[in-house]
Amino acid sequence: FFTQYKDLIRSQVVPFTDPFGITTQETINVNAGVSQATGIELESTWLISDALSIAANFAYLHHEYDEFVLNGSDLSNLDVPFSPKIKLGLTATYDQEVSFGSFTYNFIYSHQDEVEMSVFNSRRTCLHFGGFPGTAHIVPPCIEWPRNPANSESAIRATRFVAASSFVPVKRLDVIIQAFQSLDAGNHPVELHLYGYSEEPISAGYQQLVKNLAGQRQTIKIHSFRHDWRAELRASDIFVHAATEESFGLVILEAFASGSRIVVPDGTFLDTFGTPLRDAGVFRAPSATATSLAQAMHAALNSPFRSAHLWELRLKAENVFGTRAMQKNLASLYRSTNNAGNK
Repeated sequence: FFTQYKDLIRSQVVPFTDPFGITTQETINVNAGVSQATGIELESTWLISDALSIAANFAYLHHEYDEFVLNGSDLSNLDVPFSPKIKLGLTATYDQEVSFGSFTYNFIYSHQDEVEMSVFNSRRTCLHFGGFPGTAHIVPPCIEWPRNPANSESAIRATRFVAASSFVPVKRLDVIIQAFQSLDAGNHPVELHLYGYSEEPISAGYQQLVKNLAGQRQTIKIHSFRHDWRAELRASDIFVHAATEESFGLVILEAFASGSRIVVPDGTFLDTFGTPLRDAGVFRAPSATATSLAQAMHAALNSPFRSAHLWELRLKAENVFGTRAMQKNLASLYRSTNNAGNK
């Protein structure tokens, strides 16, 4: 086979200054290259008998950049990710008939040459860009894990639904507002608090749309975004996130670590946890509609909860998403990269 790829999508880390004057960095995807791949794939199956068969496969791939330029730098001498030169496999299958049925025995051997890998922030991102989670470098973002759960109120007040994000369409704050307005709260006094307003918005039109939807309602309040927004969380708050195209969702992690009840769509990083972390205090909207989100918000509102219990339970996740875990992940990544460079 022969394949040529044009306008290859590649990731690049670039510095930027956010609306609050803080310089940080982000990863963007750009069309930055041309590559061509040539190779051959062979498969063979040998039926030795009615009970025994052997299958073998072999693949050879030569994949290289014709062009790869980022910020004026020619990077075409780099290896193309996920392009092993040799892959081979051998499978033997034996079927044994017995008086009460049959047994099937399998022997499987596989080999793949070392390949250039990319670094992803989650399994979902890895799969989206065609990576293999079993072999890719996945380094999730980290936070400074809170030493205490969210603040407890001295008096009973309205239950607050809280969302925190930039006011941009992909965050779907308009859907959150619609869901809140249609919420059957019963006798529960409720409010919706949106953190993310900016004097220099990324999307001025969408920010104005959110303001218009909120209107003059006393139960919907808009706040400027703060990097320490989770310090405002109360023990009775319910965090809501509606973005369905999120590669990770750092604000979800911050609310999760604080012990808050959480309403999210299906497919977030929370789904990678085992029980009980996956489901304790987590309420999922199975579809992207405001009706589905309102149903999940209703379930969260009427659920028994103990924020301190959720915070204590979720301390286990610090081993994955805490700053020390990030240091270990980066150190391991550096060692593997350095070792590969010395071969």
